[in-house]
Amino acid sequence: MGKKKEQELRAEYQGELKIGEIAIPCAVLNNRERIISVRGFSTALGVKGGGAYWERKRQNIDADLLPEFISAKNLEPFITDELKETITNTIPYTALNGQKAVGIRANIIPRICDVWLRALSGGKLTEKQKLVAQTAHTLLSAFADIGITALVDEATGFQKEKDEYSRILQKYIAKELQSWVKTFGEDYYQQIYRLKGWGWDRFATDRKNHPWTVANITNRIVYEKLPYGVLEELKRLNPANEKGLRKHRYFQNLTPNEGYVHLLKHLGAIVNIMERYEDGEWEKALHEIDTRFPSQHDPYQLPLDFTGVNKHIFKEIIKKTSSPKPTKPE
Repeated sequence: MGKKKEQELRAEYQGELKIGEIAIPCAVLNNRERIISVRGFSTALGVKGGGAYWERKRQNIDADLLPEFISAKNLEPFITDELKETITNTIPYTALNGQKAVGIRANIIPRICDVWLRALSGGKLTEKQKLVAQTAHTLLSAFADIGITALVDEATGFQKEKDEYSRILQKYIAKELQSWVKTFGEDYYQQIYRLKGWGWDRFATDRKNHPWTVANITNRIVYEKLPYGVLEELKRLNPANEKGLRKHRYFQNLTPNEGYVHLLKHLGAIVNIMERYEDGEWEKALHEIDTRFPSQHDPYQLPLDFTGVNKHIFKEIIKKTSSPKPTKPE
């Protein structure tokens, strides 16, 4: 088996962390790591030479090289081996403009500032370095009041996404488990079997559970089409056991007025699309589904285009919601 390819890190959100007259470039990467630009942090502290450090790191020269903002010899007694290892483990990434950059994890910046302050209190700094320590003190005071992660999220605009994400989950995820009602009718499953070229009669006669592939298809064409993050939250609330089974159906954790209604409308539209294709034309049907309802990997692009939805299907499912609760799950 080949070695798993590492995720290419890139900035998804960028901005400047502004504290007084200090401006530090920062970013939130696609793995949700909050980082500070090495070159930008050097400039903000008033330590020159960040460009040379970046060039050496880019060429993989001196992998354990400390950035200029903490590489002065008189700082060494105040840097633990653990901190040194953490600092040298910098993060190469691609900025929003496509240029290569090197970052350092934002949560270690306060520790770097602390090194400067302890060196100042120990009387080990030159007059010029005392100005750097003064800047470090300003930064550390701001971080103590708010926290650097929150500051980076606000500076890059990532906080706005988190707020929007929370708002959507509140609309779609129910606070309490909802009663089971038959939601995915036989027509939905029949269309999948027909388009995939599977024998429906055998299932209809034996009444066995659908194969796992059907559950994967349902995630693919139904639940992944809900707003960004909803499926992940449904999985979290209803985890699979060691056999891969879940205690409840995903739709039981959807709010009745927003999440469940959206699901029903989407389900009606999906069935309507599948009905238009001939037996065995699964790939063609899937292409239309994906074109009309892109999977929600991009946050908050709500797939609300239900034009052409089969109104009869929708009304039938709504009618079922008032039916008595069955004794066995679907």
